[in-house]
Amino acid sequence: YRIDEALAQVKSALAKGVQAPIILADYADNPGGGGYGDATKLLGAMIEADLPDAAFGTIYDPEAALACRNAGLGTTFRLELGGKVDPAVQGGPLSLMGTVTAITDGTFAMEGPMTRGTRVDMGPAAVFSVGRLDIVVASARYQNYDKMFFKSVGIDPEKRKVLGVKSAHHFRAAYGPIASQIIVVDDGGGVTSRNYKDLDYKNVRRPVFPLDMD
Repeated sequence: YRIDEALAQVKSALAKGVQAPIILADYADNPGGGGYGDATKLLGAMIEADLPDAAFGTIYDPEAALACRNAGLGTTFRLELGGKVDPAVQGGPLSLMGTVTAITDGTFAMEGPMTRGTRVDMGPAAVFSVGRLDIVVASARYQNYDKMFFKSVGIDPEKRKVLGVKSAHHFRAAYGPIASQIIVVDDGGGVTSRNYKDLDYKNVRRPVFPLDMD
C-alpha cells in the first residue's frame, strides 16, 4: 500500500475501537534485504498523523542515539533523525522536537519464534518520543522481526495500537499472532522497494522489464 492508503486504513480501524496492534511494515527500507534502515518517509507520515499509542522501530542513526545519550533521560530537545546515509533516496533527516524516554546499551536475547535465544547488539540505543509516538533509535542496522526490539527499551508492543516495523516479511512470525491487522507499506523512499518506477535510475538501457512493460 501507499502511505496515504495505509494510514487511511489505520484511522478507520482506530475509529472502530480496535484494541490489538495494527502493524505497518516498512517494506521499502528493510535492513534484512539491504535497506539502510534510516528511511524517514513512513516514520514522518506516522508522526504527522499523530497516531495514538504508537511505536516505531528501529531506525538506524548512531549520531542520533549518541545525541540522546548525551542529552540524558527525560531531556526534551530537537533531534535530526534518520535519512543521513543517502538523503536523495531515503527522504532526508526529520527535524523533531521530542523527549528521551529510554536509554539502553542495545543488547538483548531474542524471544522468538525465529532465532529464539540469539544475542543481539544494536549498539547504544534510545527511545525518542514525539507526541504519541515512541521511536526506537539504534546504532546498528537490524530488521525488526522480534518483539524484543521494542521490549528491550521498555515498550510493550502488545499494549500498543500501532506499530511501525522496518521489515518486509520476517516480522510476521513474532507480530502476526498479536496483530489485529498487518499493512505492508511500499511507497518508495528506500532501496528495497518493489515500486521500481519510483527509483531514480541513471544508467539503465531502456526499454527494460519491469520499468517498461512492452
